[in-house]
Amino acid sequence: MIFSPCIWVSQTTADVIQYLTVACAVFMGGLLLYNWRMENGSANEEPRGREKEDIEKRKLLSRVGLGGAIAIIMNADGRPTKAELEEAKNFLRKHFTRENQIDILHHIKRVLALKRPNTDYYLKLINISFNYKKRILIVDMLYEVASFNGGITPDEWRLLDRMMAMLHITEADQQLFHLRYHNRIGSCRYTDNNTINTSENSLNRCYSTLGLKKGASAEDVKRAYRNLVMKYHPDRLSGETDPQKIYEYTVKFREINEAYEELLEVVG
Repeated sequence: MIFSPCIWVSQTTADVIQYLTVACAVFMGGLLLYNWRMENGSANEEPRGREKEDIEKRKLLSRVGLGGAIAIIMNADGRPTKAELEEAKNFLRKHFTRENQIDILHHIKRVLALKRPNTDYYLKLINISFNYKKRILIVDMLYEVASFNGGITPDEWRLLDRMMAMLHITEADQQLFHLRYHNRIGSCRYTDNNTINTSENSLNRCYSTLGLKKGASAEDVKRAYRNLVMKYHPDRLSGETDPQKIYEYTVKFREINEAYEELLEVVG
């Protein structure tokens, strides 16, 4: 007689094995569900307590930073205008809720009233509140705002360069902005009434640009102008491939010509 091999298991042992199998399955299912909720579910959950308070603080700081940066670039030439503000509003309408727009506009107005706003402070808030892609959009908007009032003045160019550096914009992207807005370089020579700007600060800047002291004669102005033009004339850039150097020379040459024309109106 041939007997088939078999394993005999008591009913008690079988029950234990079945119980352990079910418990293990429940545990593994719970673990998988927990991991899924951590990866996918937390973003949809309503923040509570301290977490919600921290989120609101970050949102507030982002609005303060953005409002401050807009106000600073609007006032860079000393002449904030409705056209500049409207350009900023167009940006806000695309990216913020109505409530947040009102809050940012409030901060713009407040910073415009300050005599010496802390640029570093507002840009730091933008850094910690917005990712790189959003900072690029903000910089683009600031260039657009600065383009009003006859174009981007040399002072505004320098301020925008400083802002980009502080917002950790890469050199490659900075050069792209230079090339994109290069044809927006304007003049700070005229006031809102289209008359020559002969304010004390403007004249001091002109003397400084030409390397002269206040009270220089017409001949001094002409001599300094000729020397600087020889140094920064666009013809000297023939064959130059460095976008940064081309940009710097172009801005400097424009500054020299503006300073020369403005001082001649005064001395000569």
